[in-house]
Amino acid sequence: MKNRGVQLLTCLLSAAIFAAAGFVSGTGASVKTETVGYTVEQADASGISTTYNSVDALLAALKKAKGDGRGYGYSCVRLNGYSGNVYVVTSKIFTGFEPNENFSDTAFVYAQGTDGKVRRIGEIPACGSSCLVSLQDGALIVAKHHDFTKYTVSSDGSKLIATTYKEEGNEAAFKKACKAPEINFTLAR
Repeated sequence: MKNRGVQLLTCLLSAAIFAAAGFVSGTGASVKTETVGYTVEQADASGISTTYNSVDALLAALKKAKGDGRGYGYSCVRLNGYSGNVYVVTSKIFTGFEPNENFSDTAFVYAQGTDGKVRRIGEIPACGSSCLVSLQDGALIVAKHHDFTKYTVSSDGSKLIATTYKEEGNEAAFKKACKAPEINFTLAR
């Protein structure tokens, strides 16, 4: 909870500083959308593959992989645009102030298809421990210092879609993104 307070304070102070300095002009929202996807079905350097025959196979692989010290963490979420299960997987765990609080600023995103296979559809790049992967209104959210990125999944579950919103012109949405609850990852053990 303390991280959320620091993140909110950082967001609010950044907005106030830019407003006072005259950088916020209110000329309109700046939005950038891109598709973040994988087409190669092979293992990355950690030994974690991009495709698994089942959720059980994915979880078994996570248990074997080492990750960044504490092992891998995962969370099953539902995202707007896709009716199947989405698995958010990370090797970089930050512990919270309470027992069993496991957060991350980076993740691989997998979607389970109608055939039961689980495929990596994209990645949320690392951006620091003050920018944790969150879930809000059916989207993955990463709020940074002057913008936030909203991640959704294509309707066929084949692509992770990243839309970045600048703080300028999106102040209300930016404040809401700063308050999004972080994903608490389950450690794969």
